[in-house]
Amino acid sequence: MKNIDIKNIKKIGVIVGNPGLGDLLFSFPLFSNLRRNFPEAEIYFIGNLREYTEPLVLRSKNIDDIIYYEEYKVQKIPGDLLYFFLNYRKEKFDLIFDLQRHFLITTLTKFSGVRIFQSFSMKQIFSTFKSDDSLRRKEHNALHHLRLLEPLGIVPDLICELNLFEIDFKKPKIFLKEKNIDKFVAIVASSGYDLKNWSQENYIQIINYLYENFGYKSILIGSKQDKKVLEKISNFTKNAITMPDDFKIEETAALLKLSTLTVGNDSGPLHLASFQNIPVIGLYGSTNPNLCGPLGKNSVVLKTTVNCAPCSLYSCPYNMKCIDLISIEDVSKTILKILKLK
Repeated sequence: MKNIDIKNIKKIGVIVGNPGLGDLLFSFPLFSNLRRNFPEAEIYFIGNLREYTEPLVLRSKNIDDIIYYEEYKVQKIPGDLLYFFLNYRKEKFDLIFDLQRHFLITTLTKFSGVRIFQSFSMKQIFSTFKSDDSLRRKEHNALHHLRLLEPLGIVPDLICELNLFEIDFKKPKIFLKEKNIDKFVAIVASSGYDLKNWSQENYIQIINYLYENFGYKSILIGSKQDKKVLEKISNFTKNAITMPDDFKIEETAALLKLSTLTVGNDSGPLHLASFQNIPVIGLYGSTNPNLCGPLGKNSVVLKTTVNCAPCSLYSCPYNMKCIDLISIEDVSKTILKILKLK
């Protein structure tokens, strides 16, 4: 273990690459720990943000600026490769954390003049200090990122925080007022691919259960790409409505913050809710909650129990949708337990 003189660390970079919403959020605890331990340092996000996730980074109190690069171009186009390397050298970072495992990016970073470089990539041959990589694929991705801090003498905390502005709540509050909704449960019924989705019929029964037993309306959360799935559900129950599809990511996060509970599949919106520490019930089948489960202190995971799960496959070789083995009764009991505490 090494003791790093905090006063000498003025500029820190974190290479996050091109993350989806979930992977982006899983990097946030590292940024939170960096801000706590290096309060005077400038902290940079390094990567290629997707347009819809960028507002979350811009709102973060733990990230001062963004250095953009397109990973594909850096690896394939000589001019972009040279620009990336020269820009790195110009920035003169004191400390860089590499959350990716790409040979070229790792090599360029190592020889960019950075004083301290922490990375799991390439068996850590370029890392200044070795970190424990033995629990990769055994512990949560966010927790594994934090292991890069330990050789620096830092004992990290799992900090889940998401910064929103008051303006982000304006459209969600207007929407709720127009629909005459004062309390609701958020339902995340659609995710990246169908194998991760609990059945629409199950969600309809849970939505009706919430209204008939507790008086809660449900709001279906998703993007334009999820609209067909969400409309199929809302067409079969009068107790649910679909969120407006023109909400930006920060407005979706604000809407989730206003919910009493969020129930859903492994997906970006589920993690958005979890990071705001509202009660969350995550439903997991093919994906592994130990690696990518909701992190908030008020989160509960229900998972399937078949021997081959989690498999992390996009389609099942046995033509089975294991997430549907999670029973409506188990979800209902978990909802009852949470709402009783409200």
